[in-house]
Amino acid sequence: MPIPKYLRQLSILTLFLTVAVWTAHFVYSNQEAEHSREFEKQTDALANRIESQMQRLFIAIDGVRGFASTHPALSAAQFRDYLNSADFFTQFPAVRAIAYAPRISADDLPMLQRRLINDAEREHQGYPAFQLNPEGKRAQYFPAVLVEPREGNDNVYGFDLWAHKLRRAAAEQARDSGQPILSAPLTLSQDKASGLKGVLLLNPVYTAGIPTLNTRERRDAHIGFIPVGLTIAYALQHIFDADTQSQLYFCLHDSGKETGAATSNLTKMDLLYSSFPNGRTPISGVNTSNRASVNFDIAGRNWQLIAERREPLHWTDRYIAPILILLLGLTLAIGAIRLLEDLLLRWQSTHEKLRFAESEVNAFFDMSVDMFCVIGFDGFFKQINPAWSETLKFEQDYLLTTPLRELIHPDDLQRSNAEMVHLRRGEQVTDFRNRYRTHKGDYRWLSWRGTASPDDQLIFAVARDVTSKMENEERIQKLAYFDSLTDLANRSHFLEQLNREISQAARRQSPLAIFYIDLDGFKDVNDSLGHDAGDQLLQEVAARLKQQLRSSDFAARLGGDEFCILINDLSDNYSATSTAQRVLNEISKPVILGTRTLTPRASIGIAYFPDDGSDSNSLMKAADSAMYSAKNAGKHRYACYQPHMTAEAMERLQLEQDLRQAITNNELELHYQPQICLNSGTLKGVEALVRWRHPEKGLIMPQQFIETAERLRIIDALGEWVLKTALAQTVRWHETSKERFTIAVNISPLHFEDEQLLTTVNQALEASGLPPEYLELEITETRILQTKAGQANATALRQMGVHVAVDDFGTGYSSLTLLQDLDIDTIKIDRSFIAPLADKPEAAILLGTIVGAAHAFGAKVIAEGVETLDQARILHGVGCDLVQGYYFCRPVPALELPATDQSLYPDTSTAKPVA
Repeated sequence: MPIPKYLRQLSILTLFLTVAVWTAHFVYSNQEAEHSREFEKQTDALANRIESQMQRLFIAIDGVRGFASTHPALSAAQFRDYLNSADFFTQFPAVRAIAYAPRISADDLPMLQRRLINDAEREHQGYPAFQLNPEGKRAQYFPAVLVEPREGNDNVYGFDLWAHKLRRAAAEQARDSGQPILSAPLTLSQDKASGLKGVLLLNPVYTAGIPTLNTRERRDAHIGFIPVGLTIAYALQHIFDADTQSQLYFCLHDSGKETGAATSNLTKMDLLYSSFPNGRTPISGVNTSNRASVNFDIAGRNWQLIAERREPLHWTDRYIAPILILLLGLTLAIGAIRLLEDLLLRWQSTHEKLRFAESEVNAFFDMSVDMFCVIGFDGFFKQINPAWSETLKFEQDYLLTTPLRELIHPDDLQRSNAEMVHLRRGEQVTDFRNRYRTHKGDYRWLSWRGTASPDDQLIFAVARDVTSKMENEERIQKLAYFDSLTDLANRSHFLEQLNREISQAARRQSPLAIFYIDLDGFKDVNDSLGHDAGDQLLQEVAARLKQQLRSSDFAARLGGDEFCILINDLSDNYSATSTAQRVLNEISKPVILGTRTLTPRASIGIAYFPDDGSDSNSLMKAADSAMYSAKNAGKHRYACYQPHMTAEAMERLQLEQDLRQAITNNELELHYQPQICLNSGTLKGVEALVRWRHPEKGLIMPQQFIETAERLRIIDALGEWVLKTALAQTVRWHETSKERFTIAVNISPLHFEDEQLLTTVNQALEASGLPPEYLELEITETRILQTKAGQANATALRQMGVHVAVDDFGTGYSSLTLLQDLDIDTIKIDRSFIAPLADKPEAAILLGTIVGAAHAFGAKVIAEGVETLDQARILHGVGCDLVQGYYFCRPVPALELPATDQSLYPDTSTAKPVA
């Protein structure tokens, strides 16, 4: 039966107000306690100030005690001078009198009285006639024989401390303890008119230099007292500032000798001082938010300071928070009533909506493309939506009656069972993937999200077909870790695998090796046969590498024509070297590229872990250095890393860095070698040859750095510098000579195919002013002239008037059959054809054939490397146009070039060959 509305609201109101009242009372109590604690701290600080001031007084009086102990016959003048020098009464205005009371035996009293009565100095100091007060016979006396200040203290002079029982008890306590002792409250003679209360402070004096470690020693050494009369009101006025006195009432009680004496025993007789108005003096020290009391020990007495606010805490400080809490409770009660009524209305509305939504959920469950299901821990589906049948192509009844283990891919069963364990533990599963069999027998990848029911009997899950996504991820993974051309691992994949293998090898303490493989002459294949042929060669090499490796080995293409192989499980170093030789043999088998058969070659560098490096970086560097060593040793071989290779690699790296700066630092220079006409014997052309004047290594020949410049892609800049420098020098020669001759400049194959070559040449000619017909560009590799870019540049250069020459003709890819296809002006016969001329007649015949063919196609012929007169005569005989070589002139700086009218060929002149 529903609860009536009024009863429901009354219950809520009662609950909230009860909580509010309890909270308000709790807050009020805490506030009062906090105010009380804060005021108690403030009062405690005031008590500390009283203690500090009294301690200052004790220290000052201790100085007086010391002075008296070292002056047994202390005079009135000495006593006064000491106190004045210490500014004693200014520092301590509460001191009304300070005296010196020596111990006098009964036998010595008459003599003391006579001495004091007849003491003219004392009379001069203002002392009256000495009179013992009170008179009477006693075993010993402690009369005040010195008193300061003199004014108002005549009645103190001659006062005997030992004559009064209470004062004698305090004096004995001071004597035996060696500490200053305060008396109970009393009214000093100076304060009888004002009625102010004071105390007497007794300070024992002992003979200087005598031990006072125990009571007996102190009694034996005791010679008197320094009694001090204090008015407490003056002390407190000096201690408390005006602000404190304007904010607080306070009073000071003497609780007696016992520490922590009960405050309920206090009376007005114990009162030392009070600033309370109208004679109101609290004698109870109960702490409240407006009143606090503090007890403290001082000089054998227990004092209690009671402080009270002159203005009590404002009511807002005490009651505003509790009132606000009560109002908040009432407000919350009203709000809760309204909220409850609103929630009830919403619940009724939501209940209706839920019934409607239930039907919608059922419809969504059936229509969703996501695969919803309920799975029992027995391994069967309990409920599935139609998306399962649509995805796996099974009837729903089949899926509900078939164990999941028969649907899941066998390789995924173990992982699937592990996920079921996680679900049983109450953990959620997100993006778990496994494969499910379809009606056709293939498998689909499903991604799961699921959680167990509260009773851990069922699994509620939703799956989604992610087969396409997995296939895409696999493709992306392959792109990220594999080389698309060869299907080998790429550089990043290889380095990851290498790091893993190094870690495992370190744990097993077993060696491994890496091969760094670089194809010899691969650039020539690309340049001559095209990049398609180069790609085909790389694929073939990759396939051959796979054939020579075990399943435990790992091969990768690092990029370009560089490969790496990781060889693990080595039994000894021979197994690595034998594998390297097998790889070389396999690579060198002929391969058909298009219509040509090619024999590939490779150089391999071998590095071992841990001998040659303890990490992937050092191993790769070591293998790379070994590979360069293999290339320098003649290529198509392997080389194992040796420590000196690192130095060579560092030297090679330094050379590369220096070469990058060589142009900027003006370290390059040109030498020139004349080209001699055999008919006239005179200079008809000059070839510009670059040299590098290294600041540390001296003159470096081009064969030592040109290949590096090509690899670093700075060959264009170097070639441009050579071109501009050579043209400028030729113009200077032409200005000082009647003869005009051609300047020949070598252009690298890479530079010759550059689309910017024509612009570079044209700008250099314009800048120098040299006519284009005096410039000849030499290209070493004729295959460049067969490419579209090379043919286009050659034709355009010749149209500009620039001559094009083929250098080192007869080597590499140049042959007579190509002359008819080459758009050139000159061929330069390689020195390998010149050397055997004197010894092999057939060499002269071959040379004549080349010269004749060249002339037939309109090209002139230059022979290079001529070193003897016989060679020059044979070349002259076969019709060679120009020659150059050491016989005529070595490459020399511009200033050493022979004159253009000087004959350098003996058959046309008597001139001697130039050394």
